[in-house]
Amino acid sequence: MKYLLFVAFFALPLPRLLSQLESNDHSDYEREILLNKDATHLELLMAIGSGASKERTLAVKQELDAFISEVKSSGIMRLSKVKLMKELHRKVHSRFLNRYQYVCPFPQIFESGKYNCVSATALFALILEELNIPYSKLK
Repeated sequence: MKYLLFVAFFALPLPRLLSQLESNDHSDYEREILLNKDATHLELLMAIGSGASKERTLAVKQELDAFISEVKSSGIMRLSKVKLMKELHRKVHSRFLNRYQYVCPFPQIFESGKYNCVSATALFALILEELNIPYSKLK
């Protein structure tokens, strides 16, 4: 996931990236997160768009933490790997992912349940990391 985010944010030459960050198209919060070398994956994903804010990111963090706690207390972590992933997939879809939309930034998952391949993959990666479940990315 870190490599994916690195490519996404630093594929532009540094001077061009910095000039884009200095433009008025970005909120102060977005600039703060993108320039923070210690920003979490969730913060980077939530910094997208005009509604980005620290408060919204914290609310999403709490929502994800509650979901992780529910998963851990549900007993599914004791299932076989295949059954665990099937059940986790079902739980993530029923809780967060309501409607596929071809172009859809990550924060839309928590605002309307809309998602695309990239945003859903990022959500699954965040959840798998929190559950300490190893995963790999395929092209």
